[in-house]
Amino acid sequence: MSGLEDAERQPGRRYGGPYTPHNPVPTVQHYREEKEARGHTGKSDREAEEYKTENQNVREDDEREQGGKDTDHSTTDGERPPDTPDSPTDNDTSETSQPKDTKAHRKAMKKSRNDPAERQVTDPVTHLPVTIHDFTKRDLETVPRDDTEKIDSGDNEDDSGDADLGVLFPPPEYEALTGDVARLQRFVLGLASAIVVAVAGIMAAMPAYGHIRWILGALLTAGLLVGLQQYATKKTKDICSRYIWAAEREEGKKRAHSEIPESTAWLNQILGGVWPLVNPDLFVSLADTLEDVMQASLPRMVKMVSVEDIGQGSEPVRILGVRWLPRGQAAKAVSEDGKVKDEGKNDRRVSGEGEQMQKSDTNDKSDDDEQQDQNLTEGMEAEEGDFVNVEIAFAYRAKPTVRGAKSRSKNAHLYLAFYLPFKLPVWVEIHGLIGIVRMRLQLTPDPPFFSLCTLSFLGQPHVSVSCTPLTKHGLNIMDVPLISNFVQSAVDAAAAQYVAPKSLTLDLKEMLVGEDFKKDTTARGVLVVRVRSAKGFKEGDAGIPLIQDGSADVYVTVGWAKFGKPVWSSRVITSMEPVWDETAFVLVTPDELNIHERVRLQLWDSDRGTADDDLGRVEVDLKEIMTDPKTNGHMCNRTDKLRAFKGGMPGELEWSVGYFSKTRVLDSQLEQQDVIPGVNTLDELKAQVNASSERKLREATRNETSETDQQKAQDLKERCDEISIATPPPSEYPSGILSVVVHNITGLEIESLSKSSDNDVEHDDGDDLPSAFVDVVLNHAAIFRTRTKPKNSKPFFNAGCERFVRDWQSAEVHLGVWDSRPHEDDALVGTVFLPLAEIFKDRSQIAGTWPLSGGIGFGRLRISLVWRSVQLQLPQPMRGWDVGTLELQPRIRGRVEGVDGCTLKLRTDLGKGKYSGAEGGEGWKRDKPLRLGVNKRFRKPLVCEFKKHGVRDKVVAFAVLWLHDVPDGKDHTAVVPVWTGDLKRATANVDDKYGTKVGEIEVQLRMWPGLSGWHSKLAAKEMDVGRVMEVVECAGEADGDSREDEAESSSSSSDSDSSDDDGSKDLEKDGKRGPVDSLKDYKRHRKTLHRQHRGAMQWKGPRTAQWVQHKATAGAHRVADIFHHHEGTPGMETEV
Repeated sequence: MSGLEDAERQPGRRYGGPYTPHNPVPTVQHYREEKEARGHTGKSDREAEEYKTENQNVREDDEREQGGKDTDHSTTDGERPPDTPDSPTDNDTSETSQPKDTKAHRKAMKKSRNDPAERQVTDPVTHLPVTIHDFTKRDLETVPRDDTEKIDSGDNEDDSGDADLGVLFPPPEYEALTGDVARLQRFVLGLASAIVVAVAGIMAAMPAYGHIRWILGALLTAGLLVGLQQYATKKTKDICSRYIWAAEREEGKKRAHSEIPESTAWLNQILGGVWPLVNPDLFVSLADTLEDVMQASLPRMVKMVSVEDIGQGSEPVRILGVRWLPRGQAAKAVSEDGKVKDEGKNDRRVSGEGEQMQKSDTNDKSDDDEQQDQNLTEGMEAEEGDFVNVEIAFAYRAKPTVRGAKSRSKNAHLYLAFYLPFKLPVWVEIHGLIGIVRMRLQLTPDPPFFSLCTLSFLGQPHVSVSCTPLTKHGLNIMDVPLISNFVQSAVDAAAAQYVAPKSLTLDLKEMLVGEDFKKDTTARGVLVVRVRSAKGFKEGDAGIPLIQDGSADVYVTVGWAKFGKPVWSSRVITSMEPVWDETAFVLVTPDELNIHERVRLQLWDSDRGTADDDLGRVEVDLKEIMTDPKTNGHMCNRTDKLRAFKGGMPGELEWSVGYFSKTRVLDSQLEQQDVIPGVNTLDELKAQVNASSERKLREATRNETSETDQQKAQDLKERCDEISIATPPPSEYPSGILSVVVHNITGLEIESLSKSSDNDVEHDDGDDLPSAFVDVVLNHAAIFRTRTKPKNSKPFFNAGCERFVRDWQSAEVHLGVWDSRPHEDDALVGTVFLPLAEIFKDRSQIAGTWPLSGGIGFGRLRISLVWRSVQLQLPQPMRGWDVGTLELQPRIRGRVEGVDGCTLKLRTDLGKGKYSGAEGGEGWKRDKPLRLGVNKRFRKPLVCEFKKHGVRDKVVAFAVLWLHDVPDGKDHTAVVPVWTGDLKRATANVDDKYGTKVGEIEVQLRMWPGLSGWHSKLAAKEMDVGRVMEVVECAGEADGDSREDEAESSSSSSDSDSSDDDGSKDLEKDGKRGPVDSLKDYKRHRKTLHRQHRGAMQWKGPRTAQWVQHKATAGAHRVADIFHHHEGTPGMETEV
């Protein structure tokens, strides 16, 4: 399938995607800002809606609106009109954020906590307007209004979401109720009398100051009595509420045995029996989401928070009512402005991303139709096929309990731990829950008969919680408002992500059959951008007349115009005619296609102490690149004039671009597959799928043609995915997209170095458990980091990333599990090593559990990997790694004029070495091979300098070999021309000529991929590289291939030929050693011992001192980096 089909394919669904910069973790602060922006401030005139539809969101809040939900989104406010010759591209399509007053938001939230905030939105389930409101505490205490209106079968749906779902509560047991109220009254009256007597006694005992003491006494008495009155009112309401719900609960039991059935009584009885038996581990994902929201919203004084336990209790959630909903307009798409489209394709024919080949004639679409396609929001697309809509009202109310942990544990609860300078355990009890949810279920003829499910809350569900700190003497009876408000806000922020018009889409078919791993990548293809050169642009640094010409320290970034953040950056070149010749690989996902993104190349002038200057930009529509025959599957050379935010800019940029789609099922894969016996060609596969689909739906009576077409598309997509993942990646397409998902870790613990009786006992909680996070390392470069899961032996992540890989046959993936520790360096718990050539030897998808090894702990890491090749065939030198070690043979041949008696010095960005002239003038030589570390090798050269000895070595001639022309892992002979001219420009620009050619040299070399001991200085300077090196060394030791000796003996400077032999005694001969031998042995293996927290590092004091030293070193490097130019390279991707 080509880029044209990828561009035409309708937007798809993503289920449970990880947190990314596009999909940030929901936070309490953002939730409060949303409520403030929606007019939830308690105003009587309701100037703004509580939950705006997507077209009403201001542009700066659009990204925030989408945070935390697995939905597609589009924005129209920031879109630029199509480029025309008379209308230059002047508008900036990036999005910005505006600061908010969080203090005002808290006050507004406090005032409007019980405000129902009624508003009208578009229902994602039926696609009809519906009036919803947020549920409040009053909904738990009052009787819902009884409405007997019937549901219309037409388009005008009843707006009252809870009208037919009201439950009539029976009267409570008055004797017990009045008894509790009377006891409360006696307690309050007695306490009030005691307050009056106590205050009068205190005032009488005070020295006489006229009437002042009696005034103070009266004020104090009044204040205490008012507080007592509020306490009595609150307790009275709680008592009444408990008895009302207890009466309803007993009435429900009676109705269950009554001859007149009640609509949901039987369902509640089933829930009542099953609920206590449900495995609490099934609620881990809910606890994980809540923990992520709280972790991202913590105040500075709190280091971290963890959900250490969750229990649903024995009291089940009650179903207040279930009603069937009409199909409404769910078969038609709804645009952002709420308009129902009359016609149009949908994205539900194929679940997932719609990878099925669905062709459409885009030439017949008008501009209005394309705009409507663009403005579709998540949950608002047309549903194809048969489906059902239901509405469910649910509620939960905790049983009345007495004091004590055993009684409280019968209700739904959480056990939290707040980590201040000390650990504060908190018991969170859920008192009540009420809400309404709508579901749209897509039907399928195969078990479990449900495919996609769209969920949406009608209004903000109300959840009532209380938080009680735990002491050593048991439960404290005091409810802490500060903690309770924080937990309450976190719960509300998490639930707000799925309130209409937002929605959540789940693939029930995959969930019910137990497949939680991906079968395909989210990205649809890769965009290849080759930045060549720029010229004629504005000077970044002004010159001084007659003294110094103007100049610029320029670099180019590649990114998305609306997203704003660059995804790739070139190196910085100090020149007014820079030549980069660098290539960027950018993944194209449905996120970019849904909002009609534009590719942006931006030219910057790097400044040391101030913000970089914008020298101009070039923007091209992404779908234009995907559909243009010149760029679809091919590289196309372009020269574009630079433009500014408004108006034009001097200069032009020379670059190349091409889009390469993922490969579809190839004939070679069909010949190897054994999933469908007897199928060897694509035509045979389609014929079998068509026959099977028609046989499945032979009894269908409604929309038979539409149902059959839908089923054929879904079955073909499933069969293609099954064949793709069941066969090895095609060898003719070695480049592709790799998806790595980290699911969870089980049995995670730290090895105890002290001897105790309970070392063999595995604990699920405790202060000694690690706070784990996982780093994903691809080809010795860190690419992704999960969020930290505090103090958990079974952390659940379900996070991952996708990356373009140049060659899967040589690629390696390392996963390092780290323990985040305060006032210490993060400790490496263990690693997992996955060579892709071995992993994908039999199939292109793998999911499994691997043990952690080599670190300070134990555990099993569950991960899944998926590979999809792309229709891109890179030349062999471009398939290498970005980091490696360059090995040059001891002899270099060649004849160069005017370099007699010169020493040949070679250098890279991480090392240098020299060759002496050979006898008879036949080249240059050294005693042993020269090894030089290389980082970012596709933008760095090997510089050869011919120097004459003197006070200051003079460079007589030079040669430059760009390392992007050197293949990995193969002996390579390079003939490099030698020049005399501008050495500074030659080492920064990829030109054809650098001056006057004076000869050639022949260099025999080999590029060893990966980090080695020759990267030690880089690892000491850059923390991420140091972490990667530690992971690689740890994995090497676990496999019996330690790199420690290499790291210890090597140096970034290879000038010295000294031996690495320290003369130590060989312990293998007699096993004896003295104090000196012990010291030498410890020194030789100190890195391994320290990494495993043995030797001196088994105590916290030395580890803290090492952490302080590393912090100081990192600070010194940051200060030194202030005086260097930096490109806008994005850092490692993280979840938060």
